[in-house]
Amino acid sequence: MTASPTPAPHLAPNWKRILTRAWSIRLMALGVLVNGLDVSWPYFEGYVPVSKLWFGLAAMFIGMGAIYARLKFQRNLSGGGRDEQA
Repeated sequence: MTASPTPAPHLAPNWKRILTRAWSIRLMALGVLVNGLDVSWPYFEGYVPVSKLWFGLAAMFIGMGAIYARLKFQRNLSGGGRDEQA
């Protein structure tokens, strides 16, 4: 028995609208920023009055929020009703 080929990934037809309005995208972008600050912490140590632990915790909670926002249906992303965001 041969396996059927998996379909190629593709963007949602309204990807521009999703990119600008979905909370999961916004939270993921914020998470990338916080993770970047966490990784580059040695360069900021002493200049920013926040401990490295808080950057890690912030990244964790932002990531959890992004997962929740991704799984939750968001209104008005596809034009009506309760549509999935992607």
